[in-house]
Amino acid sequence: MNRHIIRPAALAVCLSVTCSGAPPSLSISPGGQLGWSTTSGHSYQPQVSTSGGPWADLGPALPGDGQPRVLFTEGAGSSYQILEIIPGAPGGPVTTNAAVNGGFEAGGGTTAQNWSATASQPPVRIGTDAHLGSFSMRGRIINVGASPGEGLLVQRLVPQGSSVAAGKTYGFSFWAKQVSSGPSYVQQYEMQWLNSSGGVIGSTGLQNFSGTIGQWQKISVPNLVAPAGAADARISFRFVTGAVAGGGGEVLIDDVALETTSDNGPPGPPEIRNHPFTLDKVARLSWPTEAGVSYQPRSSTNLAPGGWSDLAPAITGDGNPRSLFVPMNLERQFFRVEVPVIPLQSPADLQVVQSGSPNSIGLAWTASPSQGVTGYRILFGPSAGDLSEYLDVGNVTSAVIPDLAPGQTYYIAVVTLGAGGQSPVGTVTLSAQPE
Repeated sequence: MNRHIIRPAALAVCLSVTCSGAPPSLSISPGGQLGWSTTSGHSYQPQVSTSGGPWADLGPALPGDGQPRVLFTEGAGSSYQILEIIPGAPGGPVTTNAAVNGGFEAGGGTTAQNWSATASQPPVRIGTDAHLGSFSMRGRIINVGASPGEGLLVQRLVPQGSSVAAGKTYGFSFWAKQVSSGPSYVQQYEMQWLNSSGGVIGSTGLQNFSGTIGQWQKISVPNLVAPAGAADARISFRFVTGAVAGGGGEVLIDDVALETTSDNGPPGPPEIRNHPFTLDKVARLSWPTEAGVSYQPRSSTNLAPGGWSDLAPAITGDGNPRSLFVPMNLERQFFRVEVPVIPLQSPADLQVVQSGSPNSIGLAWTASPSQGVTGYRILFGPSAGDLSEYLDVGNVTSAVIPDLAPGQTYYIAVVTLGAGGQSPVGTVTLSAQPE
């Protein structure tokens, strides 16, 4: 961190004798120039604190490109700092589960939220055994006599606020703990892909599974690619017996997942630290420009005629304001911007053309090659030595002099107009009478 107080001690002037027409309006703003190195991919936030107050940003953070950066700031009695912002580490793979409440932790009593339990002997939520957490779902079928039984546990994703994406690869899995498995007992799972209308467009089909008695075991189905048009999925478990006396079985289900892994998760938090910088006392010289006009900034310590030296190579204007930064390391210093006096050239090939109007003279000419032309002035009168009347026209190459006296001979010249005045009149190039 640096503290810098600026004491301006310079005079900015432009001497009209060195300028074409009106001198440029030169302004001077004393201040400081911050300079620092950069690293590509990092960003840099300049900040200012005035009179010990809180830090405030000096504009937006600036991206680093490996090249030095500079920033001019006006004012005095301020402290500055540069914060270097280093992006956080790229995020690693992120796995998301499309199944909702796959651990059955949300619910009330024997009912699990987000799941539908139906059929003659529907599965129930229990809190006495679980793979993870506190709850699981129990599918238990006990035949009454020889009557078959069935239980269904189903979740459709979209109504629960979830979804799938076509083309992505998913892994379907769940944990099962077998309690018993009697005559004619079957337990199955199925994972179906659905379109936005709920139609089935792909499925694993009903698949039998069995667990280990008394132990939790993971059942996995990897590499399920959601087909084109997939927007939803349905996860189903079926527990069923045949018409067999004494038929039955029981299994616990927990931690149902339909997972997909993205390439990169969100990046880690950025590292922000103070960055070294330099602070130089400088002044900003600013002036308006005209397109094509050359400007020479110069300085002097004593205003002596031979004491002026160039601050920089001549600058060609483009119509926008230009600025130049100069060190403020002297007790007294003077500045000016010189505009070389380049005489305007008159237009060429002046000739009389049809005006199309009575009592008028039509004129045409070739444009002046001079830079900064703003228009033309037609001078005319009764003799070559008396061009007492004039007509200003825009930056054009033809014009009409109206309302002239019939039969009168007029002597005519055209001169170029610019910010520095007008071109020389020279000799009268033609004479003519009105139509």
